[in-house]
Amino acid sequence: IFQQKFDRDCNKVFRAQSQKEKSASSSFSKALKKMLMSIKDSALKLQEFSIRDGHFHPHGVRKGSGTHATTGSMEPPPIPSVLLRGEWSMGKVLEVYWRFSMIGDTYLGRCLAGLMPEKPNFGILPPHFTAGRENPFIEEGMKRCFGVILRRYGGFGVEGALLLFLASIVYHHEWLKTQIAGTTDHPFLQIPILNDPKLLEELKKLVTLDPAGAVTMATGVPESVKLRDYRSSN
Repeated sequence: IFQQKFDRDCNKVFRAQSQKEKSASSSFSKALKKMLMSIKDSALKLQEFSIRDGHFHPHGVRKGSGTHATTGSMEPPPIPSVLLRGEWSMGKVLEVYWRFSMIGDTYLGRCLAGLMPEKPNFGILPPHFTAGRENPFIEEGMKRCFGVILRRYGGFGVEGALLLFLASIVYHHEWLKTQIAGTTDHPFLQIPILNDPKLLEELKKLVTLDPAGAVTMATGVPESVKLRDYRSSN
């Protein structure tokens, strides 16, 4: 959703870090603060999640998620995966011998998505389309939401991620609309497809959680979870 606000006057998806005021982190921080301030009784909403007013900031996205992934489960992801994803130093010796592994990183990714291995449906697939950009409705949705990015970075490998972003927006459109209701300046109002009921209806028909299209199997699911799910279904 943050990428819906892509600056049409800028030639980068994320602004250069050398320009502190216009850096990616600064832009994200301002967008996050604006969204929070648009929520009615935001302080009370934060208290529901045990967050004190004035202590909600983007730094917590990384540190809080790291805490959640490592201590929110009795089967946490590997510590090296957490440190590498958070770009935290492991020390000179461990950084030589503890390397990136796709298995640990995909497991961590599921935990960061809010899934926990002890809960049902840990191996669920993300919302995705049953077709690709050859479908006219999907292509139109991609152009509406990410047209500027596609024109400047098409062919650099961003299409796959953007297709998943679009599918997730379509899948969660009802929740998104509940957040918009009764407001006139909510950031979600800038999502183009939410303002086109006909296109949204066609895209809904193409979104699934079952293996289809480019998403054919779940990754990052431990064998212990697979065994538990198998025993529960038999």
